[in-house]
Amino acid sequence: MNNTNRFDIFIIIFIAIVLLGLVVSFLVFGGSSPSSSPIDAVDLMARGLAFEDAPLLGEKEAPATIVEFGDFQCIACVQFFALIEPQLRERFVDTGKANIVFKPIAFIDRGSSLRESHLAGEAALCAQDQGAFWEMHDAIYQAESDEVTQNKTQENSGNLTRDFFSSVANKSGIDTQQFLSCLDEGEKSDLLDEYMGDANRALDGRVATPSVFVIKDGAAYKIQNPFDIREYENIIGS
Repeated sequence: MNNTNRFDIFIIIFIAIVLLGLVVSFLVFGGSSPSSSPIDAVDLMARGLAFEDAPLLGEKEAPATIVEFGDFQCIACVQFFALIEPQLRERFVDTGKANIVFKPIAFIDRGSSLRESHLAGEAALCAQDQGAFWEMHDAIYQAESDEVTQNKTQENSGNLTRDFFSSVANKSGIDTQQFLSCLDEGEKSDLLDEYMGDANRALDGRVATPSVFVIKDGAAYKIQNPFDIREYENIIGS
């Protein structure tokens, strides 16, 4: 093979590599296609993603819904609350493009007599009865975030107590006696278990938190990296 032929082959290979790179770049970065495949014509109830009575933030008729499964003691959930959720609220909820549904689940307190994950989830759901779910949600995650900032042990540390929840309820302006009655009687324990079942179905038994889905146009998308705001933009719109 002469030098000219070698050079021609080299040029062809080089052009092929460049074209392949452009195709890959387009697939990864181009267009507005979602980064995760949709579950077409999804049965939301069967997949654990139904949210009719679940805590909702934003306009109920928003064109998209962000569904999060979270344990209030989950360290990654605390980071999600601090870093990503403010962006989701500002970019999508405040603009009417989406609403947020939060389904509390509890598993981090397994083996702990303090039952903090369960109590936190139940406290938030008891607060929901009086329209204060998100106040309780934010206060719990802020308390957990404060522990991280102070380099304290966060999980099963004993900071999520009845007195703490009572104080948050009082500051939220709801009927504290009614709230505590709901909490003390375990009125939301069955609902918390129901949400855990939803998480198991949605995640095929491999529950991890935070796990986030976006529902839009009759399809559900599993967010592969909940901390990548571009994934939400690709599905909902920037």
